[in-house]
Amino acid sequence: MWNGQVPRKRASTFITKQQHKDMLSMFIYLPVFVFLLELWSQLPGT
Repeated sequence: MWNGQVPRKRASTFITKQQHKDMLSMFIYLPVFVFLLELWSQLPGT
């Protein structure tokens, strides 16, 4: 029973760190994506 509880807690903390990293990367890539979209819309021929 003790061996079953330890990896579960460790996996939950790993999932929280992974979600935090994904949120951080999303906040980083979102302005870059919007900037590229604005640049693309200002290109001639669109």
